[in-house]
Amino acid sequence: MFIYALDNTITADLVPAIANDFEDVPLLPWLSVGFMAGAVAVLPLMGKLYAKYNAKWLYTIFVVIFLAASALCGAAPTMNAIIVGRVFLGLAGNGMYAGILTLLSAYTEEKERPGYLSLIGLVWGIGTVLGPVVGGAFERVNWRWSFYINLIIGGLFMPVYLFMLPPFDPLESKSVGLRERIKNFDFLGATLFIGFVISIIMAVNFGGPVYAWNNGSTIALFAVAGILLIGFGVQQRFAFLTTLTDRMFPAQMLKIREANFLFVCAACCNAAGFIPIFYIPLYFQFSRGDDALDAAVRLLPLIVVLSATILANGFLMGKLGYYFPWYFFGSILMLVGNVLFCTFPSRLHL
Repeated sequence: MFIYALDNTITADLVPAIANDFEDVPLLPWLSVGFMAGAVAVLPLMGKLYAKYNAKWLYTIFVVIFLAASALCGAAPTMNAIIVGRVFLGLAGNGMYAGILTLLSAYTEEKERPGYLSLIGLVWGIGTVLGPVVGGAFERVNWRWSFYINLIIGGLFMPVYLFMLPPFDPLESKSVGLRERIKNFDFLGATLFIGFVISIIMAVNFGGPVYAWNNGSTIALFAVAGILLIGFGVQQRFAFLTTLTDRMFPAQMLKIREANFLFVCAACCNAAGFIPIFYIPLYFQFSRGDDALDAAVRLLPLIVVLSATILANGFLMGKLGYYFPWYFFGSILMLVGNVLFCTFPSRLHL
């Protein structure tokens, strides 16, 4: 979990070094975007996989894929190679994250579960904010080691995954065989959704730096994304080549107002958090002349506050049982903080 969170933002301070090596500036945003695209595109797929197969072995498989993608990024000869590696890092990291949530939910009691889940948030928060710091430190030696370090950590803990991690098969009690598990799997829905996510992300990120917004390639990507989204919606509505139970998207969730609001809040929280984490180091490197490590050190206050808040949230929510105040007051603080990011630098030079 830590190395997944670390790789989420580790390239924030490596952009100048990678740009110098590959001399392909227009594709630099894909070092971050590719990672998130791989993670987002397989979100529904991961939920279905962990609902049908043994969580321990799925988790172990995704760890191996993550380590292989880390090796690809570290040894990448071109910018395109490292982008492909970043996409697979996001995909495998999402699989690891879903596996941890599944195993913790299966082997913890309701009263203790919030505390354990808060530890996930703590590790995620620390890894995400430390990513630029670690990347900045390795940049002084060789930026490729910021990916090779995953192989050392993953290999060191591999015996834990193989011999100590308890298995959990959600369909074990029903004696469902492998053929039956595959029979109604929504392969078409997964393909349409992944195609939609990749197309829309490519359209938004290629538009401007690589292709003009009115270029045929950009328009075609938006058109393909729209067609795939409509196709996905129709296929999910009528459960074509699958069943209502096995379809990729749990459409019944759309009727739950609270779940929809929580989704919007979570999306806003991620946007408010990841954008400063990724772009603050870039700002200080390109506008203030900081080196990678110095720019990353400026994130240390954010690391401390974020880590402390996550721990407090997990402890107090388990004790008090209320979540609304966290969203209400947290949203106010996020709004204030991000407004200050927009106005503060113009008044005071740091």
